[in-house]
Amino acid sequence: MIRKIYGVVFVAALFCSANSFAASGFSAELLIGSTDFESEMPVSFLRDVTDSDTSIGIRGMFLFNDNFAVELSLNDYGTLNETYLDTWGDTISETFEVESTNIGVVGFLPLSETFSLSGRVGLADWDADYIYTDTAFGTIPVVVASDSDTDLYYGIGARYNAANGWLLSLEYTTMEFDGQYLVYEATQTLNNLGLAIGYKF
Repeated sequence: MIRKIYGVVFVAALFCSANSFAASGFSAELLIGSTDFESEMPVSFLRDVTDSDTSIGIRGMFLFNDNFAVELSLNDYGTLNETYLDTWGDTISETFEVESTNIGVVGFLPLSETFSLSGRVGLADWDADYIYTDTAFGTIPVVVASDSDTDLYYGIGARYNAANGWLLSLEYTTMEFDGQYLVYEATQTLNNLGLAIGYKF
């Protein structure tokens, strides 16, 4: 429901802005990067999960001027896993899969006609799945749980405006959230270093 609300608000804002600014500020981008994920588990018999994976996403943006924009993105941060042996020699695997829909604002600081620095902040509507397997019980997952909520994300970056409307950005974003998986609440941090390739219409 939250994602639908975000989408309606964003599209409405873009429609109104398009009428006012002759639709000159739209851009569409493909995102690819590297996610560093850490989950601090609350009990001693579960290890903290620390892993990295490839992230992918898509993003739409409307630039009101050279200094301000709004953005909406869909992000898949990959599969984050921690595998280890327990006291009895059985293999334990803890896996998280995290996705989010982000809506936020972006500020740009132009340094030249083609290069600018950026800062962004917004809300991330995230979904996280947790899978726990123990070879003592075979290959069937012992625990499968999920959680979702909305939390703040923020980041910095640099953008290069290439010829013929093409855009290239290097960005670093971070998000901290608490996930509730059955009876356990984990404190989780997701950092993403990414490259965005897009086109401004």
